[in-house]
Amino acid sequence: MQKDKGVEVKSGSYRLREELAHKIGNEKPTRNNINKILFLLKDKNLFVKIAALETIMQIGYRKNFLNIVPLLLDKDELIRVNAVEAIAELGGKKASKYIVNLINDRSEIVRMFVATALGEIGNRRHVSILVARMKKERSDLARIGIFSGLYGLGQLEVLSDLVGMLKNERYHVRCATANTLGDLVTCLNKKLILKYLLKALKNEELPSVIGDLKKNIKIVRSLKCKSL
Repeated sequence: MQKDKGVEVKSGSYRLREELAHKIGNEKPTRNNINKILFLLKDKNLFVKIAALETIMQIGYRKNFLNIVPLLLDKDELIRVNAVEAIAELGGKKASKYIVNLINDRSEIVRMFVATALGEIGNRRHVSILVARMKKERSDLARIGIFSGLYGLGQLEVLSDLVGMLKNERYHVRCATANTLGDLVTCLNKKLILKYLLKALKNEELPSVIGDLKKNIKIVRSLKCKSL
């Protein structure tokens, strides 16, 4: 074992380091444990870094979310996606400036997550950025994220465009659309989103899509509202 500032996290087996990251998530967020996680964020192994990012979000370590920012440039898209999620969740609105440039990332999945995150932590200034990206976006998955982001920023008219993705010829796009609608549901749009999901379910034949539709219909129906 190699120590870094007194923290033993350099096991020869990446699985042990991954297990350590998950284990810390179930322990008290002591300074020692925080140091371990920050060190594991710099690990060369994909699974170790993802585990460290998941643990940081789990323990809600907001104080030094800037430690995650370098991972936005990681070569692996899964790391960039997880970094975007973690930075948005931990940094809140002040984190938007760190992720906004990734709206033009080479990965459609990263672009999708960035757009979605901007809908949650962004501001009116980001509307024009998302609209500009939409004009040149060719990925349906990324377009779903942009629709979600714009809707979150008050551009409610894009809901019809998002719902249209439920008819996309590619099953994974239909799945992503169903999941996005489930994430966007509020007491104001509950009836409308439920109607769209039920209609899509009636016409869907693929088991994997049916599963996601049913899951999100359950999510929508479970939302408690005082009046509808």
